[in-house]
This record gives sequence, structure tokens and C-alpha cells, in this order.
Amino acid sequence: MEVWFAILYSSLCFLYVRWGYFSATKPLKLLSKCLPVVLLWVWAWYRVTSTERSLLLVALGVSILGDALLVTPRAAPGGILAFAVAQLLYASLFWTSAAEVSVLLALITAGVVLLIGLVIASRFGKKAPERRRSWVSNVILCYFFLLSTMLWTATVRCLVRPHYSSVAGVTGALLFYASDVLIAASALYSSPWLEGRTLIMTLYYTAQLLIVMSVEGVS
Repeated sequence: MEVWFAILYSSLCFLYVRWGYFSATKPLKLLSKCLPVVLLWVWAWYRVTSTERSLLLVALGVSILGDALLVTPRAAPGGILAFAVAQLLYASLFWTSAAEVSVLLALITAGVVLLIGLVIASRFGKKAPERRRSWVSNVILCYFFLLSTMLWTATVRCLVRPHYSSVAGVTGALLFYASDVLIAASALYSSPWLEGRTLIMTLYYTAQLLIVMSVEGVS
């Protein structure tokens, strides 16, 4: 990765985390939030040469759509749906047909991440209005199922094909998962260290970068 790209990407991330998130102007907030991943999309378009390129570009494009929709509270369900599709695409990106992996370890990984998702879904359901509790719980649970699938496939890929790209992928998947867990935590609990989403967005932007770097054929 070129130094100029790393500096530019980091600068755009910092711009949103420290300024864009607090902007009262919605178009500026939307633009500053989406710019880092848009830059990743453009970079991947020029730099990724493998057969996974198209899938990666679509996943990044859907992530950009999700970022844009989540800026507006009314469009949040559409944003969650967009990121659910992105997780499915990333899971497909990480998937490997090799079977030389510990079944026990795979089941433990899947069980832990799904359990966290189930707890979060249950907590959101309790906070939602009574007539929407079941719907909210199911939506959150479905999203965390896809998010967990993405993390699980990245883990399997790293175990089957240990390589720096696979390590980047599973690290990115883990950070993506962590950022979404923290988003849920910030909605459920009041905590000073979650205010402003600094940690959440730092994890998210880093995750997207690492997932792009995990794709074979990056030049």
C-alpha cells in the first residue's frame, strides 16, 4: 500500500470522527462519513486484479449505501439491510472450499459470536415498543447472524490458508464485529467512552481497510 493512500485514508477517517460526526449539516455529515470507504472503493478498482475484485467492489458499494442511509434515523432499517447484504458478500469473499479445519474450533467460534448477537437482540427487543419487540429482535438477530457468518468464514479461511492476507481478513472481520457490538452497546447503555463514536468509527474504517487488503491480487 502506498504511503500517500494510507495518509489520505487516515485523514478522511479522522475528519469524520473528529468533525463530520458532530456536523449539524446533514449533507456534510453524510459526505464525510462515506468518503473513506469511497476512497477504498476507488483504490480497490485500480489495485485489485484477482477474480474477487467484482465481489469486493459490490460489498464496498453496499457498505457506502449503508453508511449513507444510517445518517438519517428514518432510513436506519434500510442501512441495517444494506450492511446485512455487505456481510453476506464479505462472507462469500472469505469462503473457502477447503475442509481441513477443526470442526470444534469452528463451532465454538460460531457459537460465541451468535450468542453475543442473541443477547443484543434480546436487549433491543425489551427496549422497543411492545408492538414492535418481536420485529426489532428478529431484525437485529438476523443481522448479527450474517455478521457472525462473515467473521466465521474469515476465521476458517485464516486457519486453512495461514497467510498475511488471511490474517488481515480475520482481523478486519473481528474489528467489524467489535464496532457493531459497540454500536449496540452505545444504544443500550450510556457510556462516556462511546460518546461521539470515535472508537466505533475507528474500528469500522480500519476493518474495511483490512478486508480490502486481505483480497488476493492487491497490487
